[in-house]
Amino acid sequence: MRHASKNSIVVFAVVVTAAGAGCASAPPPRRTEATPPVTVAAMAPKALPSCPDGDRDGVCDADDRCPTKVGPQAAFGCPINPCGDSPLLVLVQFMYDSSAMPAQKSGVQTMDPVLNTVAKAIAQDSSCRVCVLGYASEEGSVEYNEDLSRKRAKAVQDYLTSRGLPTMRLPTTGMGERCQLVPENTRELNRRVEFRRLQEGESCPTECSS
Repeated sequence: MRHASKNSIVVFAVVVTAAGAGCASAPPPRRTEATPPVTVAAMAPKALPSCPDGDRDGVCDADDRCPTKVGPQAAFGCPINPCGDSPLLVLVQFMYDSSAMPAQKSGVQTMDPVLNTVAKAIAQDSSCRVCVLGYASEEGSVEYNEDLSRKRAKAVQDYLTSRGLPTMRLPTTGMGERCQLVPENTRELNRRVEFRRLQEGESCPTECSS
């Protein structure tokens, strides 16, 4: 998804930061998205007999990254465990070309429940340091997308620190349009964040998770 850097639970993946406001030049021309932004409600699995759901968590097996474990749609059907050994993907409802966290609207599911659970899990494990990785879709230039993905990661970091977590336990990085999660025709799903636990002395990764 090359979002005009492009790069929507979370992980939960924001208000444009001061860094974004300081850009000296306007982003390069870019294509418009093939489809409009998707809301969490719109992405909720349909209750159809043709949608197998072995663990009965409301996420179709075809989309469930943890088909034998219960987890929310925002985390692709996986348990919210940012301090575990496996990376935690969270679909944040970022709008096209935006790093603003999804606004709260009556009747629309927001990222708050998922991100609040992430914050609680990290707070309960004093040894847990988690890198917040931001991603963007493919519209726009590589450079613009990387900057956008960094702003998205920072937005999620700001949300978590507002819940009492120290910034030093939540380093951030932007992966830009690398590591596309889904085909280009479903670009909205690439506007996400990822949480990866860091070991002592370890820095944020630069490679895609498997």
